[in-house]
Amino acid sequence: MPFPLHNDLLPPVPVSESLVLPLSLLAEEALTLLQARGDSGSEGLTGKMRRNLPVLVLALASNAALGSSPIYDESADASRSIHEAVIRADREDKRVLLVFGANWCGWCRELHRVFRSNPSVARRLDRDYVVVAVDVGRFDRNVALARRYGVSNLDDTGIPMLAVLDCRGTVVSVGDAGNFERQEGDGYDEAAVLRFLRENATP
Repeated sequence: MPFPLHNDLLPPVPVSESLVLPLSLLAEEALTLLQARGDSGSEGLTGKMRRNLPVLVLALASNAALGSSPIYDESADASRSIHEAVIRADREDKRVLLVFGANWCGWCRELHRVFRSNPSVARRLDRDYVVVAVDVGRFDRNVALARRYGVSNLDDTGIPMLAVLDCRGTVVSVGDAGNFERQEGDGYDEAAVLRFLRENATP
């Protein structure tokens, strides 16, 4: 099920219902990162891409993931989804959290897991945000839309990337989820995710 416009999937998921991300998906992510740079090896990778390749298996095999079910609606009209989210945010005095990512991206799935399984994060999202997951495909979908909201060079920065909008649709913050990664490279620091959400909520 794609990540909904409404925060219906945010309650914690029992560990018994979660699945470890298939290794085939990890391999597909690595290949996509390489193809995005047009390189046959890892020498050309920069920034978060270089960090992603050696830690993908460690980070995602050691954390319960959401299986292979799609999180991002690849057929959605992202502009319309964002427009509807802004209307709802204005009505409910919330902000809009845009999550730019893709279903093949292991780190995107890991962030989604944190959104669902960490009770404090889930409550903060439900209380203060309208969440919209924006599919960027293989860096060939909704890229111009991402730039409109301050998120650019996705094939270099990597995904997921976050943008927070106020109830008028104005960008108030852009966040690189790479900043949430634990130093050990084995997943996200959930306290850092919560801190970002708390700092960017409606005053």
